[in-house]
Amino acid sequence: MTVQLTQAALPAVDTVPGEVREWRSRWLVASGFPPWLAETVTSDPEVDVHALSQLVDQGCAPELAVRILAPLQGKPR
Repeated sequence: MTVQLTQAALPAVDTVPGEVREWRSRWLVASGFPPWLAETVTSDPEVDVHALSQLVDQGCAPELAVRILAPLQGKPR
């Protein structure tokens, strides 16, 4: 049996699966992020949650860490 994938069957490039989003959110909350901020950044695959966690561990405020590591607007992928 052969399965063909169409463009519609492939996931969009900029989406994060629900399980991954939940894990990323839990990771950030455990690192000291308020839940609302963790939820805000977890759906963006460009955001490095490990780097965010490291900045907070070094004393950076979570909101500032997000601003520091925010993907640049208009940056080519």
